[in-house]
Amino acid sequence: MASAHLARRHPAASADKTVTGTEGDDLLRGTDKDDLLDGGAGDDTLRGGLGDDTYVVDSAGDVIKERPGEGWDVVQAWTSYQLGGRLEELRLMGSGDLAGIGNAKGNLIVGNAGHNWLEGRAGRDTLQGGEGHDQLWGGTGRDLLDGGQGNDVLDGGAGDDSLLGGEGDDLLYAGDGADTLVGGEGWDRVSAYLGDATAALTVDLRQPLAGQVGAHQLQEVEAINLSTGSGDDTVHTGSWGSDDYISTGAGNDWIELGSSHVWGWGNVYAGEGDDTLLGGSGTDINLFGEAGNDSIDGGAGNDALTDGAGDDTLVGGTGD
Repeated sequence: MASAHLARRHPAASADKTVTGTEGDDLLRGTDKDDLLDGGAGDDTLRGGLGDDTYVVDSAGDVIKERPGEGWDVVQAWTSYQLGGRLEELRLMGSGDLAGIGNAKGNLIVGNAGHNWLEGRAGRDTLQGGEGHDQLWGGTGRDLLDGGQGNDVLDGGAGDDSLLGGEGDDLLYAGDGADTLVGGEGWDRVSAYLGDATAALTVDLRQPLAGQVGAHQLQEVEAINLSTGSGDDTVHTGSWGSDDYISTGAGNDWIELGSSHVWGWGNVYAGEGDDTLLGGSGTDINLFGEAGNDSIDGGAGNDALTDGAGDDTLVGGTGD
């Protein structure tokens, strides 16, 4: 740990001047050029001035003061940190489980080797997870989220966001807007709650590991949790893996399953309308009619069919 602490005190390659504090509470002032300010131990106050400055923060009591228009400024934080309103970039250092939070600007926030919480808030942000199991939330704005290594959870929030799971088994949330969700390596799942939608939705998952969910585009994804709204929705699945959860709303929906669910159980709930469920050739699928006058056809494969409160028609198909 001592060597890591010493390593961070080397000046940044682009720094024109390095200002280093003592073990006490220091006031450090930069120049009009690109400075690196490292207060050391204690609760320090760092003033960079003009230029693109780098601040090293290793205490929750450190304070950074910047004026508007004083360059692109970077914080290297060894503790959880939230960017002040005039800072642009945050990099979490070391291997601790830290939180990094942005501001109303378009921020770049980069995680470390620990398990991080990264939050962009307003602005067009870029969040990059590190080696740990990270949670990334974009907030408002058109954000780019990259989980990196580990089993990560990514939620773009509002706006048209791009989510990349990276390595590991990741969970990607489709939020408001038109998102692009790429699972990457590992076993990845997309969760899409569209229950507030009143217009008809089209869900097309017939291509292997790719598809469309309303306005969202999916790539390299193995499983989905899907809830739709009150429109007359059309849902097609293809050769996806297993363990999907699909629930449609109050409309008269058409749900056609392909050859998916070959490794585990999938659950499909038809909702309140007069729905049509076609099981396809996959095995181990639970089809639930729920309310409405539904037509359920299990198709080939070993399926479980359950009628609901309406006048339902059930056809078992060729499987068990």
